[in-house]
Amino acid sequence: MKIGKTEEYILRKIHSGEKLHMTLIDPDKTTPYNAVRIACEAEKAGTDAIMVGGSLGVSENLTDSVVKSIKEHVNI
Repeated sequence: MKIGKTEEYILRKIHSGEKLHMTLIDPDKTTPYNAVRIACEAEKAGTDAIMVGGSLGVSENLTDSVVKSIKEHVNI
């Protein structure tokens, strides 16, 4: 099974003994605008990854909107 670049990055850090920090953004608890603000601050602070998810029953459109907004402004 082929792994993606994100999984490869995480596994490389784990196998080398490095610590990882991942920021979780729940699209049901914030707006796309605030999600971008949180993600930008997390990027500045050195987070290794941004995860989006958490609540059950969040609409796919809202989740997609949050992810798209974050990807447009953050380079992790």
